[in-house]
Amino acid sequence: MPAPALERLSREVMASLARPQTRDALDRIGFTVEARDPAHPAHAYYVERHARIVAAIERLSTATRSAMRQVTKNYQLTPLQLQILAYVAASGPEVTMGKLAAHLGLRPPTITDAVVALEQKRLLERARSPHDARTVHLRVLTAGKKVLTRLTTWSKVLREQLELLSDQEKGLLLNALLFLIRG
Repeated sequence: MPAPALERLSREVMASLARPQTRDALDRIGFTVEARDPAHPAHAYYVERHARIVAAIERLSTATRSAMRQVTKNYQLTPLQLQILAYVAASGPEVTMGKLAAHLGLRPPTITDAVVALEQKRLLERARSPHDARTVHLRVLTAGKKVLTRLTTWSKVLREQLELLSDQEKGLLLNALLFLIRG
């Protein structure tokens, strides 16, 4: 890594370490307060480890975006349409337009436009509830499942790697990722 990039990364890491939430999270996973002190012998390792974690997360993010981009390009889908397909497939027959909008944090008209496009591509279908005509249920069709299979190939690699972790390691990883997501 070039010196200016390393210096910038070091500044970013140190700024991140100044945030109380970051310090608390790192303390929970075993980093010592002393190692954050630039004069401490373990400081370089501490900064390097933090930088490696950030780089690993960025690589995962890039690989995931690349896999999604390839699938969306091949099937002429928007990222939102792909998200909808994945959520409906994972949620089962009880998913409704309202639940989908709430889950994605989007307004119903936005969801409706994306669902209509998926219907036109014969990847998804809508059906009125037999019990309540106001409720619309969603179901992924066979062609939609094939699209998801392409995307699932990437997530399968991740799942296989996660299987190599112990339950405790998976728990720590999940907690750390959720913490980072909350920011």
